[in-house]
Amino acid sequence: IMCRVPTLPMRAAPPMRATPRPTPVLSTRLVMSRRSVIRGALAASAVAVTAGSLAACDSGPSAEQLTAEALVPLADAAHADAATALALSATDTDYAAALKIVADQRTTHGQVLTEEITRLHQDTAKQIVTDPSTQNGGTAAPSSVDEFRTRLTESGRAAGKVALGEHGYVAGLAGSISASVASIVEVALAA
Repeated sequence: IMCRVPTLPMRAAPPMRATPRPTPVLSTRLVMSRRSVIRGALAASAVAVTAGSLAACDSGPSAEQLTAEALVPLADAAHADAATALALSATDTDYAAALKIVADQRTTHGQVLTEEITRLHQDTAKQIVTDPSTQNGGTAAPSSVDEFRTRLTESGRAAGKVALGEHGYVAGLAGSISASVASIVEVALAA
């Protein structure tokens, strides 16, 4: 015997309409993984350390500024010595020719020192006194060749001290100025 299952008559399916799919709604909630949080914390720490170290870099004068400041008194002395030598050459006929040479040499020393100071630190170069007559206070200009020798000897010693305290080109420059001033005192202005 065979069993029959009753079947229902089939109905046609409704026609398909072209309805758009619903658009997904984006969540406004921020989702972060643990890795993202750790990366962010590390990046913030790195920025804080870098900013702190950059701020610490500007805690004082640079080596160039300190070197330039050490050269300023030598430049001032060179300019003052040149002016004194010129003034004395007009009054002391015995040493007039030698004093003009001294003025030329000390003028050259002043120019070279000023250029080096400017190269090292431009703001420090503004402190140089190129015209000693405009300087208020200070020491009086020597009125004789003997007093001028004494001042030149002091200038040479000061340049020698700077030469010993510096290195490289600056030490060589100060050392050569010291030697030049010593030869001026011992040879050109010999008593």
